[in-house]
Amino acid sequence: MANQLVYLTTVFHMDSVTAATMMNIVFGATNMTPVLGAFISDTFLGRYTTIAFASVASLLGMVLLTLTAAIPKLHPSPCKENHQECHGPTSSQFSVLIFAFFLLTIGAGGIRPCNLPFGADQFNPKTESGRRGIASFFNWYYYTFTVAVMISATLIIYVQSNISWTLGLAIPATLMFFSSITFFVGTRLYVRVQPEGSPFTSLAQVIAAAIKKRQVNLPELPDKELFDPPHHSNLVTKLPHTDQFKFFDKAAVITSKDEIKSSGDATDPWRLCTVQQVEVVKCFFRLIPVWSSCIMYYIALTMHGTYVVYHALQTDRRLGKSSFKIPAESFVVFNMLTMHDNLDTNL
Repeated sequence: MANQLVYLTTVFHMDSVTAATMMNIVFGATNMTPVLGAFISDTFLGRYTTIAFASVASLLGMVLLTLTAAIPKLHPSPCKENHQECHGPTSSQFSVLIFAFFLLTIGAGGIRPCNLPFGADQFNPKTESGRRGIASFFNWYYYTFTVAVMISATLIIYVQSNISWTLGLAIPATLMFFSSITFFVGTRLYVRVQPEGSPFTSLAQVIAAAIKKRQVNLPELPDKELFDPPHHSNLVTKLPHTDQFKFFDKAAVITSKDEIKSSGDATDPWRLCTVQQVEVVKCFFRLIPVWSSCIMYYIALTMHGTYVVYHALQTDRRLGKSSFKIPAESFVVFNMLTMHDNLDTNL
């Protein structure tokens, strides 16, 4: 985000507040679209198909963003001396830029929620070697991800700031092209787990069923009297019943109005839910305090990628008496360096 901020102010001649606001919106969108991407993946497309579509969208977004720097008609003309005559982007130039960010946002919405689970799908969690493989995969994923971000925040940004924006944007687009090709080459080798429904749908069903049965009394022996059919999912392990958030247990209470099919499923899943569904919802509510504690961190992290860069632009960034200047956008790398000393020893 930091390098795009400088790109908007130097190439598209946006003022700092407008550029920071725009990038904050893009940053927020790329963190919200994965929720929609996860829903589509779990309910309709599956992880492989979602990643495939998202990879194409990301590649097209990167190519289009590169073209905004390479083609003079897609960005404003350079400012004249002393910035006395500096024009911002036209409506068509701004539209192309927004569409490029839109494609990148769509790509992030499909890749972010699916890449880690899809990688874990390639291992069998029921075997010892499979569990070790999953743990190793997660460690290597976060390690390579951090290294890649650090390289992009140093070498790529240096190319963009000191050599050419076109070249600096073309390098990530080229790497994305080869990574997409590599992904599609292994299509026949992947383990593809079929979608089994989104937890968001289950969340809505449990809340709706619990509200409908709010007047119903809970049974004395919930472990034996609640609706708890055999668990057949290959994606989620069986969760035992817990006593926390008892209100949601009412969604699994069997009443005279509830009907059960011969297959063991509820006729109306919006009125009768399984204990497994209820426990998943309880897990969701247990995570809310953990999620909420990250809000302030990400507010500071967002500021680190915007206004900290503006402050860095006003400082003397030379190393000693040399003429080499650290790019202002590279200041975001310092919060990543600490990860090197905290890597899991199981890498």
